[in-house]
Amino acid sequence: MLNNFHDNLDKEFNDNIKFVSRCPLCNAEYQSDRAEIIEEKGGEALIYVECLKCKSSIVATVMFGGAGLVALGLVTDLDKNDVEKFKEALPISSDEMLEVYKALKKDDRFVQKAAKFKK
Repeated sequence: MLNNFHDNLDKEFNDNIKFVSRCPLCNAEYQSDRAEIIEEKGGEALIYVECLKCKSSIVATVMFGGAGLVALGLVTDLDKNDVEKFKEALPISSDEMLEVYKALKKDDRFVQKAAKFKK
């Protein structure tokens, strides 16, 4: 295995292994050269790809291991800047989720009120 993730990623693409080949929403083919590495740590990377056709995006964690290239991705409405911003955010606790649930049940205008709140 090469020491540099970018070299590994390029090698894998050159060996015809694509971490995600098509947009899950519109089925358009992704262009692998448009995948942006947001963060790299050791043998894994956080990658962002936007579909040129429907403008949807995916965020994927790509890892190199004994099984080769492994990717876990999800469709998101975040743009690249949002991904960079939120990747360092603290996780939401179950208690915080429960508080939001209770607030939503109690007040059907909670979301509109919360959207107006700015830190």
